[in-house]
Amino acid sequence: MQNLDAMIHDSAEVLARPKDVSFAIDRAEEWNRTDEKLRGKLDRQRVGVMGHSFGAFTTMVVCGMRPALDWLTPRVEPGKGLGPELGDPRVKCGIALSPQGVGEPFFISESFGSLKLPLLGISGTQDRQQNGLTAGNRREAFALWPQGPHKFIWLANAKHLDFTDSTGVERRATPSPTREDVQPLVRAVTLLFFNSYLKADTNASKQLTSDALKPYLHGAVNNVDVLSK
Repeated sequence: MQNLDAMIHDSAEVLARPKDVSFAIDRAEEWNRTDEKLRGKLDRQRVGVMGHSFGAFTTMVVCGMRPALDWLTPRVEPGKGLGPELGDPRVKCGIALSPQGVGEPFFISESFGSLKLPLLGISGTQDRQQNGLTAGNRREAFALWPQGPHKFIWLANAKHLDFTDSTGVERRATPSPTREDVQPLVRAVTLLFFNSYLKADTNASKQLTSDALKPYLHGAVNNVDVLSK
């Protein structure tokens, strides 16, 4: 946890992460031109970004939000207020799992207004944030997102670690008793949102409502609210 706290306050780490996304897209474009197996197979017109926790921050910034300088070390001038714009115009939309609200370490209230791309946030009532901030802080920040094709999914009893499962290892390093209740709905929602904005699927857009998602409710996750802009 000490390492994590240092990482999310490290100015080089925080400001470099969105640039890593742009670097990955650069490489994909290069492979699409030159790689023997991938040449001409990558659809560069349909690029979406998705991330959880620190990855949610990365996604939000790539979609146009601006990080705060207030808590970064070493200091980045002028030391407070909004950091640089680090979005990438090649990205068409994003999904932020456990998107951060206002407060240390990532965002101030002014950070959200520069959002440019369709963004979906997904969180839950037990998804607590860093530095003692409540789960509700994530939902409350949605009011600061600008008007646009944005949505926020709010799940009853969903916890922070429900959105990851350490897939690919012999055991799950981050156990959570409600993960199996959360992930079926999250998988459905992420696919619907990406189909909506990467494939122009209007039917998928119509299914992003509280009523349409109720069949995915399971176990501890007994309610879903869908907020829209």
